[in-house]
Amino acid sequence: MSRVRVVILIGLMLCLNGCAKYNIRKQLETFLSQEVRFPSEMVCCTRDTIEVRTLTDSIPRLVIYVDSTQCSSCRVGHLSEYIPLQEKSKQTESFMLTIILSPPEKDYGYIAHLLETYKYPFPVYLDKEHSFRKENEFIPDDTRFHAFLTDRFRHPVFVGDPTRSDRMR
Repeated sequence: MSRVRVVILIGLMLCLNGCAKYNIRKQLETFLSQEVRFPSEMVCCTRDTIEVRTLTDSIPRLVIYVDSTQCSSCRVGHLSEYIPLQEKSKQTESFMLTIILSPPEKDYGYIAHLLETYKYPFPVYLDKEHSFRKENEFIPDDTRFHAFLTDRFRHPVFVGDPTRSDRMR
């Protein structure tokens, strides 16, 4: 009798695992079929300035999106991981690195201060109003979908953070 229970339990676990993979595959299909929209204006922090900018060009972009559920200050501290990608972006001119931080409202000033302190060699966009998320509701909550490459028509063509895996890079 206990063997039957073990077999049933293993069978259920395999089914649940298959369902999870199916759900992720379905989310990926939906995600890849959409057009990413950038808010009309976002605060852009560069090495030298903080200004409001509009992303209107049609350049492929590697988007790294950090929403308010993630530790924004932790992510700001690790943005140096993207410096090699920024250098590759400048060398090849085949894509533009676009980092969008959407911190909780209470952390906004602190995050802006951190960006001024670190002075990264690439622009980091601050989305105070969480407009990026509002305009792209199809982006899943799963943070694995928060790093992606778009084509020049702003359709995602690759999902994943290249700093997390040499194979992805």
